[in-house]
Amino acid sequence: MYQYPALFKRVAFAVFLLFQSVKICELHFKYNEFPIWWEIAAGLLFNIFVTGVFAFAVFALPVERLLPSDYYRIEDGKRLINFSKKIGIESFRRFLLATVWQNKEKQKGYFDGSLAGLQHFIINTKKSEFGHLLPFVILTGISVVLIFYTKFLTAFVTFLINIIFNFYPIILQRQHRVRTQRLEKILQNRRV
Repeated sequence: MYQYPALFKRVAFAVFLLFQSVKICELHFKYNEFPIWWEIAAGLLFNIFVTGVFAFAVFALPVERLLPSDYYRIEDGKRLINFSKKIGIESFRRFLLATVWQNKEKQKGYFDGSLAGLQHFIINTKKSEFGHLLPFVILTGISVVLIFYTKFLTAFVTFLINIIFNFYPIILQRQHRVRTQRLEKILQNRRV
C-alpha cells in the first residue's frame, strides 16, 4: 500500500510546516509594526506553510475520503466551465503546464492516458482538490483575522496568493472532473 519511509517523511514534513505556520502566526500577531517587505513575505509564507501542510499530507494519506463523494460530483458542468472561462482557468492551466507540470514523466504519474489510469486520475483530482480546499478556507480565515488586527497589506497579499495557490487549483480539479464524469458516463453506456 504505502511505503512507510516515504509516508513518514511526508507526514513529518507536514508536521514541520504546521509548526512553522503556528510560529509565523504567533510572531505576526504579537508585534504591531513590520517593514513592508515583511508584510509581503508573511503573506507568501502563510500560503507556502499552510498549503504545504496539506500538500504533503494529502499524498501521504487518503484524506480525500473525509469529504462525502457527493461533494466531488459536479452537477452543473456547463456552469462550472463558463465560470472557469470567465476567471481564466485555461491560462492558469497553461501556466502550470509550462512551469510546474512541464516534465512529461510527472504528468504521466498523475494520468498516464490509459483507461486503467482513469480511476487513478480521478483519485488524484480529489486529492489535489482536498489539498487546496482546506488551505483555501484556513488562509481566507487568516486573512479575515489579519484585517481585524489591522494588518491590511499582509491580509491582501495572503488572500491574493491564496486565490492563485488554492482557489484556481480547486476550480481546475473540478473542471477535470467534469470531463472525467462525462467519460465515465460514455464508458458505462458502452458496457450496457
